[in-house]
Amino acid sequence: MLDVSYNHLSGTISKCIGGLSKLTYLGLSSNSWEGLLCEEHFANLPSLSTFYISSKSNLVFTVSSEWIPRFQLQHLYMESMNVGPEFPRWLLTQTHMIEIEMPNMSISDNIPADWFSSLLSRAMVVDLSDNDINVPQPSLISAPNNMTLLALSNNHLSDDFFAYICNFTSLSTLVLSNNKFSGELPRCLGNLKQLEQLDVMNNSLSGHIPDFFGSLGRLNYLNLHNNKFHGKLPLSIQNLTELRVFDVGNNNLRDILPPWTGEQLPHLRLLVLRDNHFYGSIPNQFCSYSSIQVLNLAGNHITGNLPPCFNNLTAMTTSNVELGPFALDLGNGEMIIDDSKGYELKYTSGLNFLYSIDLSNNNISGEIPEELMDLRNLLNLNLAGNMLAGRIPDRIGQMEQLEFLDLSRNKLSGPIPQSISELKFLIRLNLSFNDLSGRIPTGNQLQVLNNLSSIYAGNNQLCGPPIQKLCAADTESHEVHDEEKAGSDSDSDSEDEHLWFYAGIGPGLLVGFLGFCSSLHFIESWRHSYFHFVDKIFDKIAIIVALWWRKCHN
Repeated sequence: MLDVSYNHLSGTISKCIGGLSKLTYLGLSSNSWEGLLCEEHFANLPSLSTFYISSKSNLVFTVSSEWIPRFQLQHLYMESMNVGPEFPRWLLTQTHMIEIEMPNMSISDNIPADWFSSLLSRAMVVDLSDNDINVPQPSLISAPNNMTLLALSNNHLSDDFFAYICNFTSLSTLVLSNNKFSGELPRCLGNLKQLEQLDVMNNSLSGHIPDFFGSLGRLNYLNLHNNKFHGKLPLSIQNLTELRVFDVGNNNLRDILPPWTGEQLPHLRLLVLRDNHFYGSIPNQFCSYSSIQVLNLAGNHITGNLPPCFNNLTAMTTSNVELGPFALDLGNGEMIIDDSKGYELKYTSGLNFLYSIDLSNNNISGEIPEELMDLRNLLNLNLAGNMLAGRIPDRIGQMEQLEFLDLSRNKLSGPIPQSISELKFLIRLNLSFNDLSGRIPTGNQLQVLNNLSSIYAGNNQLCGPPIQKLCAADTESHEVHDEEKAGSDSDSDSEDEHLWFYAGIGPGLLVGFLGFCSSLHFIESWRHSYFHFVDKIFDKIAIIVALWWRKCHN
């Protein structure tokens, strides 16, 4: 046994492996292999029965069309490699396989009917998802025996093959999404009593959702997303007490929001009813979803107020709730459609960490209840395109895990709470087209969001960065600052003038005095005249003083 799966190995795979003649188990999955995988890698592996390989890089599996391996595999797992476009002929020599998983292998060809018929009759697990294969007609396929998982999504399957599925009575997982099925689901599917997961999303199935689902008591995953089902939800769905994922989004269903889902489906963790014609108000029974992680009711005709009991959604309020894993095995991973990020995103893993409420594009009115702020685990909150009024709750900063918040296209008023800046994981924010007013909060994540100006568009009473409109206080402060600056400039100019005036007087007096003294020193006639003038002045002053003294004395 040699297993180096789930490491960080890279580069080419050594051909020395082909010399391990006693090797029965070879695991090379989930690494970053590159280059070629060829016949020499399997030259002397006659005992090999289990082979697992996948690569995150560009690994090409290339062998001759005439190659006949020395081994007989029982377990084969190959994913995300370049094998096609032709169906690998060496697989026709493998007649003992009970497990074959080859998703996303670039195969675009017809499956040989005899080989596929034999495979289905003995295999327990068959996953050929995400290729481009044509499956033989049902008349060429014998009845299977012990198959538990069949995954053929993203291929070319038609209605005839779908009807044949009823023979797979041991199936627990059936994944037939993204094919060409149309018409109604065959009623014989109700005979698959072992069925736990059913995924037929992205087909053209129509008619009513059949009642027989209620008889499949083991069902925990039901994905009917993006088909053409119409009518109401069958009441028999409430019999599926083990249901964890229920997605009927993007159909033509017309019904009131089913209150029984909250009471009768205690383990429900994902409910998607989006893009249908559900109407009425959100029933208080929806607050009974103690395990719910994803609630998507977007794009319907829902009216009324948001119920104030959302804080009863325990999984979204408490971080230490133990829900356990989804426990879904859909071949190449569970697949859920969510558009919390403004576009459709497929979740094939990581559902355990997704917490989302999307009620966008309805006719919900009233205020945003304070209790909604208690959903501390929520990653996505989308209430856009409704008629919500009142203020954004001040406690919105308590939703500390929020990454996506969309409250656009409502009638919300008042200031944006400063606490919104405390959402340190925020990636996408949209508050556009409301009646919000006052200064836009700043700080933390708010400074690094993309398209900052569009976040607040259509709110004419908002002011401050990042938009160009100044707040009133900023305008007054700006005017006072300008006046003070002008006064300061004027005083400064006056002081400068006085400074220059006095600075000019000193040197002028000095130069004048030195010039006068120089003239007296060098010109003798001026010197005699000056001193004669001074003596004459002193004589006059002395006579005046003497006369004044005598007068005062007498």
